[in-house]
Amino acid sequence: MPALPGQKIIAITGTIGSGKSTVAKILASRYPVIDCDRVNAELLLPGSPAYDALRALPFIKVDDQGQIDKPAMAKAIFGDASKKAAVEGILHPRIFERVQAWILQQQAPVVFVEMPVLFEIGAECRFKTVWCVTCDENVALQRLMEQRHFSREDAKARIANQWDARKKKAGSSV
Repeated sequence: MPALPGQKIIAITGTIGSGKSTVAKILASRYPVIDCDRVNAELLLPGSPAYDALRALPFIKVDDQGQIDKPAMAKAIFGDASKKAAVEGILHPRIFERVQAWILQQQAPVVFVEMPVLFEIGAECRFKTVWCVTCDENVALQRLMEQRHFSREDAKARIANQWDARKKKAGSSV
């Protein structure tokens, strides 16, 4: 990712439920941090060009308030690689645009980009430094069920959709 002269950009990645957000919150008390999951959530809101593009996909459903039905979308894309690619083709370029614009607005010498699926989408080449947060899979399952209210099956499906911890750690700087 292009940065201001002398600026260091560090990616934070890791397995789902591992504690990436906790690490990011701690860092945010001292450094600028952008959360790509939050950017993604903003892109799903009505009025966003990404929202309009997603609505054009026949498998994307909306609720009574016009919000994209995220559980239904997740179920559709985690079970079908072509649907997943269609959604990612809409969202990922827009996420990178927003992250890049945000980086260029920061004056801090070090900034952090929390990107859970960094390796899965081949974005590691955009960063010189990658920090990886991992935990035991049973701990992650418990966190996903307790904190995000996923069923055990949904939690396992989300974990299975990402690279495993060893593979992420092997590609990371720290």
